[in-house]
Amino acid sequence: MSKYHRQHQSILSDITATMIESVNLDTWFDSLTIHLKQELNLDECVILLSESTEDKFNDHFTHPLALDPEKLLHLGRYLVKYYDQNLRAKEAVLLSTRLEIESTGLQLDVGVNSWQSISLHSIVYKQFYWGAIALFYPQARQQWSEAELACINSAANHCAIAIYIHLLQQEKEKIVGGLDYTFHECRQPLSAILGLARMLNEQIYGSLNQKQLEYVQAIITSGEHLLSLTNNFLDLAKIEAQKEELFLEKVLVQEVCEASFSLVQESANRKQTSLVLAIEPGINFCIADPLRLRQILVNLLSNGIKYSEKGTVTLKVTKNDQGLYFTVQDTGIGISTENQKKLFQPFAQISNTYNRRQKGTGLGLVLSKNLAILHGGNLTLESEAGKGSCFTLYLPFRH
Repeated sequence: MSKYHRQHQSILSDITATMIESVNLDTWFDSLTIHLKQELNLDECVILLSESTEDKFNDHFTHPLALDPEKLLHLGRYLVKYYDQNLRAKEAVLLSTRLEIESTGLQLDVGVNSWQSISLHSIVYKQFYWGAIALFYPQARQQWSEAELACINSAANHCAIAIYIHLLQQEKEKIVGGLDYTFHECRQPLSAILGLARMLNEQIYGSLNQKQLEYVQAIITSGEHLLSLTNNFLDLAKIEAQKEELFLEKVLVQEVCEASFSLVQESANRKQTSLVLAIEPGINFCIADPLRLRQILVNLLSNGIKYSEKGTVTLKVTKNDQGLYFTVQDTGIGISTENQKKLFQPFAQISNTYNRRQKGTGLGLVLSKNLAILHGGNLTLESEAGKGSCFTLYLPFRH
């Protein structure tokens, strides 16, 4: 690979990284056309999308850098349509002279632009064809150098991948939005059912026999589990749609740890599991979203309690120069290497006989890891089957 090609690839990678971070094709196409115009010494560079693609992207995703963009777009679109079969077959088209262009049946306004040649290059990814990049040269061209062709092909590939990623993101947002609405609609009647069931359980309006109480308590337990699933999914959907917002503030570490313990104490009592808190001296506070931090800790503690019946779950808080570490260690059944690979995947559960008796959706750990990443940190796991598990939440220091 030549030095020129390496430099071009580096610039393209930077442009693509910007697109992925911002998910903004408008800005990305602008950057790409400017880059190609400079690298190849072009008069103009235009990204032209096929008619089937326009329905999804509209005209504002085409970025001509011309004095007369309407005429340039008309010319480019005509040629893309005229050479549709060639472009779909991934064949580059080079029209070396204006006479060659006019042989397609298009009359050119000679006085408008100074370019002499045009080339068209397919925007294709996998089996998907989206149009072409049109390059307008200031002089008559008969061929490309190896470096130029590598530059053009690389740009077209990046362009196709960018469109593909954008379409996937759009589809994901539609699906997440639909599910988000559905879960919101489910939460309201579910909350009403739970409220009525709790009133029955308290026997406010009359006594219940033992069997009736058991049924009501089963409704409450199952309803709370379903509500927890609904809330976790809604939180995860917000993160996936990049709509989750953290409210960072100074959080007292002792306070948030004790609050988390109080929320899982009843569950620990039922499992006869001991809870231990150990905070390294000198650790007083951290910068975090207090509700989200507590949510992560409760998820980790609940997970430890679930698999550590008659055992111990310890929450240790330590620090180094970079940040704080909240480590939840249990004496439970542990997690095999194979199961660890799917643990942070939505709806994944450990495949063993004991786990099938436990309630869970697999969303808690996924949500916790995503929330940790939103804080600029991470959530990691160390475990071995039969030897317990150790989850560590890392939160970087913020100033």
